[in-house]
Amino acid sequence: MKHPSKTAVQLGIYGYGPFGHLPEQDLASVLGVVRATGYDGAEIMTNVLPQGAERIRRVFSDEGLTVAGLHVFSEDLEGPGRTESLLDVMDAIGCSRLIVSSTVDREAATYLGLAQLLNETGAAGSKRGTEVYYHPHDAEYHELSGAVGRRGVDVLAAETEPSLVKFNIDTYWAYRGGADPARTVREFAERCDYYHIKDGVADQNCPLEQGEVRIGDCLDAVREYAPRTDWVVYEDAHPKLPAEQLCAIARDCFVRHGFGC
Repeated sequence: MKHPSKTAVQLGIYGYGPFGHLPEQDLASVLGVVRATGYDGAEIMTNVLPQGAERIRRVFSDEGLTVAGLHVFSEDLEGPGRTESLLDVMDAIGCSRLIVSSTVDREAATYLGLAQLLNETGAAGSKRGTEVYYHPHDAEYHELSGAVGRRGVDVLAAETEPSLVKFNIDTYWAYRGGADPARTVREFAERCDYYHIKDGVADQNCPLEQGEVRIGDCLDAVREYAPRTDWVVYEDAHPKLPAEQLCAIARDCFVRHGFGC
């Protein structure tokens, strides 16, 4: 059965991603591959913003694609007016999902501060029709110093307001953090309608269904436990194959599991 959610490709940053540095150099050709492979959109990061919101919007429109999300780092939100400036850019691009990542340590106080920033960003976004998501990496799944059995994601889930802050679960980073990815999908299903689907082994990404993440189980969990899911997004930070081939492998995987048919 077809799932109503849409499929996208995460374009990456700093040369990481299936297209390397090409999104910064020739966004149109990258989106041409994304469209030709059958996806509905792409997730961008701040490395493409210097091209200008008008051009980004036009290139996406020309290819019939949607900007699924804008992915930033928490430091991009720190400082007077920076969140509002990003929201202005999102309005101009036509993007309604702000994905936030962070570099965090294992101290509970760090997560409390991050939760406050996310709540403030979520409140600002809600006034403008923007949804804010937090994207955990492996560190957030580790036990906090001096807090037996309590992880960073636990603090963030408890200290952020569900109506203001959602989660963007990444299957590979849950695996790298020692969590069961499919179980993590179930755990956060009520606050996650936007997923990064990524495979890998140890510290190396792999094409979908060629690593240890059990991508099929993850996608089945998305279908079963998160029926409101809007987007499943393919990502590969350290590709070993050409982008066209990787995108086709991922697209085939999504279709076989009922997404984007």
